[in-house]
Amino acid sequence: MKVLVTGANGFTGSYLTKHLLDKGYEVRVLVRKSSNLDALQGLPVEYAYADLADDSPVDDATRGIDTVYHIAALYRAENVPKKMFWRVNVGGTKKMLIAAKKAGVKRFVHCSTVGVQGEIKNPPA
Repeated sequence: MKVLVTGANGFTGSYLTKHLLDKGYEVRVLVRKSSNLDALQGLPVEYAYADLADDSPVDDATRGIDTVYHIAALYRAENVPKKMFWRVNVGGTKKMLIAAKKAGVKRFVHCSTVGVQGEIKNPPA
């Protein structure tokens, strides 16, 4: 089974990538060309490059994939305009969903956190 992990260079994504490799999955990772890839060093993964914040295409990343694990997100970023959170977390997810559907991906797993909301001064209980 071939899977795609977005945000594979981050904390959650890198642990998921290692787990999937340990379970015998073929893993392709979607990262930005500017990303720090130390967490993936030495791992037998296939790299695909795109930036969810811009118009870079992700069709090649989803081609031939059975399951997408969409972990990439913008969070805990200081001095970042709210529209950038929307562009990455909503627009980027939409871009991934469209590409996955077009490629015939069977399963799409989206992982998120309250951190994508930015700083919440009075969070609900």
